Amino acid sequence: MSTTAVVTVGGDVTTVLALTRFAAHLPDVSGPDDVHVIAADQGWALAHRLDLDVDVLVGDLDSIDAADLARATDDGIDVRRHPRDKDATDLDLALDLALAGGARRLVVLDGGGPRFDHQVANVLVAAHASRLAEVTMVTADAVLTVVTEGRALHGDPGDLVTLLPLFGRVDGITSTGLLHPLSGEALVPGTSRGVSNELVAPLARVTVDGGTLLAIQPAPERTTPRTPR
Repeated sequence: MSTTAVVTVGGDVTTVLALTRFAAHLPDVSGPDDVHVIAADQGWALAHRLDLDVDVLVGDLDSIDAADLARATDDGIDVRRHPRDKDATDLDLALDLALAGGARRLVVLDGGGPRFDHQVANVLVAAHASRLAEVTMVTADAVLTVVTEGRALHGDPGDLVTLLPLFGRVDGITSTGLLHPLSGEALVPGTSRGVSNELVAPLARVTVDGGTLLAIQPAPERTTPRTPR
């Protein structure tokens, strides 16, 4: 049983930066069988761009290139095709598959796409999986860490960090390693209190007593002036 699953979705990532962030956030593993790679539809292309060996391809398969689908079939990949008319997104199906397989650590690699509604839905679906697993999401624009107890945030001093409550009120938020520390504070959805904090050390830690908190680390833009709080 693999306790770590990497789930790829979307396929528009073309920057080396995305690969660099992926490598930085993939947990250490002791052997090749310790990580299970699941591609959600077009995420197959992203997985191959990142040189990942896919174990399972899942979804309605309406976005994957026909040649890639044929290659996956020829290679003996476990293909789980679902009807196009379904009640769950491809990412949702992939995460359910990972959790059912025993994964307790999820790294979601989102290559993006043209639809904003899909991007928002992907974040919320991934965050919801934190009820059963530790979730980190890596996109072309940010690293997202879902905090339900305590999580470490890695980066460089000066990197931005935004903390947003999801699914309701978050209580007992405490941080170390951030410019504007929180000590047992609460955040409710709709507040901007947690926007545009920043790292003061390469490692920060955020803990909560209850609720689900999303820590967003936008891609560093060294040439862009700092945005005021």
